[in-house]
Amino acid sequence: MATVEGRRLRLGTARFLAQTVRSSAEQTEVWLEVDGEVKAVYRFIDRLRPEAAHVVAELQKRGLKVLIASGDHTPAVAAVARRVGIADFRGDCLPPDKAAWVRDLQSRGARVAVVGDGLNDAPALTAAQLGVVVHKGSELSTEVAGMVLLRPGLMPLLEALDLSHDAWSRLRFNLATSVLYNLIALPLAMTGWVTPLLAAIAMPLSSLVVVLNSVGRRWKS
Repeated sequence: MATVEGRRLRLGTARFLAQTVRSSAEQTEVWLEVDGEVKAVYRFIDRLRPEAAHVVAELQKRGLKVLIASGDHTPAVAAVARRVGIADFRGDCLPPDKAAWVRDLQSRGARVAVVGDGLNDAPALTAAQLGVVVHKGSELSTEVAGMVLLRPGLMPLLEALDLSHDAWSRLRFNLATSVLYNLIALPLAMTGWVTPLLAAIAMPLSSLVVVLNSVGRRWKS
């Protein structure tokens, strides 16, 4: 929105300009309004990341439901959704719309992670249980997100997911090992079956198992 030589200009989506006309074009539309009158409509086509369809398929393979919420023209969002294999999507979303959808999913019991990079993603990133910003996302989005991908592309998202699952598996193993050790060792010590020498050996051995599990190579799924 600006004033140039006394003329009021607004540039944005049809919804932003309160236009009721909608086309079926599968491109992102940006409208130019001068003194309340539409003078031009610009159409853009976003190039998909080459790994996008693969990443979506891998996320779905892991049992995750993948959705799209975008401020782009709805037919354009639908075209992208078809190409990457996503059935549930929404277009023409303002930033509050994205956040509202996140809260609606959460109210139905979903745990939501939002992946974004723009200023308009910040409210949704904040509302989600986990906000993920891709490499070189906007400064505001980076500040409100819980995770920032430091390498370009979407593949680091899969790596981060696998790493988190691996860390959780190791944590559960370590907790189970500690509980099992105490359940066995304490009763034996109380009944006199464990000598001080044996206890001095067993305690560091149990700790060593936990440490080796924590620093060992990542398990393969």
